Amino acid sequence: MKGIITIFMLMVSIISLCFADSTKTVTVKAEIPKVNGISVTISRIDESGNWTEASSIDFGKLYFDNNDNIWRSSYYCAVDVGVNTNATDWTITHTRSSIANGSEKLDNNVNVTFMKQINDTEAEKLLEVSYKDSNNQSFAKSKLSGGWLRIYYGIAAGNKDAPGVEPITMEKPYGTYQGSVTLTLTTQ
Repeated sequence: MKGIITIFMLMVSIISLCFADSTKTVTVKAEIPKVNGISVTISRIDESGNWTEASSIDFGKLYFDNNDNIWRSSYYCAVDVGVNTNATDWTITHTRSSIANGSEKLDNNVNVTFMKQINDTEAEKLLEVSYKDSNNQSFAKSKLSGGWLRIYYGIAAGNKDAPGVEPITMEKPYGTYQGSVTLTLTTQ
């Protein structure tokens, strides 16, 4: 009987080995490359509210308002900044060089308004400053979540201007004033 039990156990062992589970783990992977970029669209807006695509922030030839004794523009500009990145966190920084004609500057004569644009008609004002004070202003992903950055630039109107913004008077010398704005995307 002992021999039969031994033979039976040996057969069970052999059968078990034939049907034993065997596992092998195989790695599955894919690499998503880092994407970083911004798109910038500039629009020039006339006094009637008509938007035209532009290649620069150009207020055109200013005209003198004899009632208020200040120079005005027929235009203001909007810059829409689109962020194209799959980084976990990011920041857009606005830097500028002076709007100058020699040693004369218009940095305190231009309003800059930073908006979180939610859609074509809804927006949230983030900051309103003079062009001078717009340097190194930064806006994080968390601040713009659900929208995009739109920046308005406009010559001082003499009322409802940002703090520190003054109208352009006849004391400003004639000529072409020019500067630049740089928008930088920084990712983490």
